[in-house]
Amino acid sequence: MSSPLFGQIVCFLFSFSLLGIAFFRADVQTALKGMSVFCGMCLVIIGAIGPENIATLTIKTAESEISFSRYEPTEEEKEEVLGLISSAKDANDLEGNSFVKAAEERTPEERSSLDYLLLARVESLKEDPAKALEYAYVGRTIETKDATVRAELNGVIGQSYKDFGKPKISSKFLREKKELLINPETIRRVSENQLAPIQSPKPQK
Repeated sequence: MSSPLFGQIVCFLFSFSLLGIAFFRADVQTALKGMSVFCGMCLVIIGAIGPENIATLTIKTAESEISFSRYEPTEEEKEEVLGLISSAKDANDLEGNSFVKAAEERTPEERSSLDYLLLARVESLKEDPAKALEYAYVGRTIETKDATVRAELNGVIGQSYKDFGKPKISSKFLREKKELLINPETIRRVSENQLAPIQSPKPQK
């Protein structure tokens, strides 16, 4: 599985390569240098934001266009995936599933919040709370509309912090999960008050 950090690193590497061509290759035509600078700067911006945090992006000029959009699951897919997650008892119940495979194959910028929820749940069941937090936080950041999906992401985050021996942080996310399930309209408030990702703590021995 590719991590969100990997997507940022790739963006920066490509951007530096393009900028290097523009500024250090004397044999490159002026028009191509301009194109390299444009594409390089676009990738710098995407890398800084984090490709996984962008839902849809289109950058156009007279000569070129860069665009991508995040996958949007249907309501039927959401219901099936949420049912799958709630019934899973261990990682074997999810690994190999067609929805999980699709989420793994998508790039970070293409994944939906539901994809990140699936990947986070797999890691949680594999007892890897650090990886589960990484996926769940990204999904939570981009999910600002579907209260049920966001609630389940909070559940994974809460469980992961519980596994790390951090009950106070865990209870905060579990309370928000309960609040979202009881009153979905609260997603408007909680999405405006995003909690910044917290560095994964060391498990208590």
